[in-house]
Amino acid sequence: MSFDLAVLLRRLAAADAGQRARAADEVTDGLTGSRSDYTDAEAGALMRALARARLDESDPTASEAQLNALSELAVWHALPLDVVEQLRTLDPARIQVGERRHLGDLLDGD
Repeated sequence: MSFDLAVLLRRLAAADAGQRARAADEVTDGLTGSRSDYTDAEAGALMRALARARLDESDPTASEAQLNALSELAVWHALPLDVVEQLRTLDPARIQVGERRHLGDLLDGD
């Protein structure tokens, strides 16, 4: 897989919700059933960007895509403690039903 980490990180923080959702979906393109194409450092940077984006996310599609990408990355790479701490600060009222499984997977695995 060939990707530009800096471009993907910028797109995860884009002003447009559709672009943020697509970027989160693209993160999972580097993951297959048997391996991750990301180094641990790249995965850590992506996880931190996804967590920051999710904390401020108002779009339900982008929100779910961000948590899904985090959950998929966490299968192959250790979830950084600062990301776990950020996710714990999410307002329960802002967590959609479809996100609860992803969030539970992330926080139960720490």
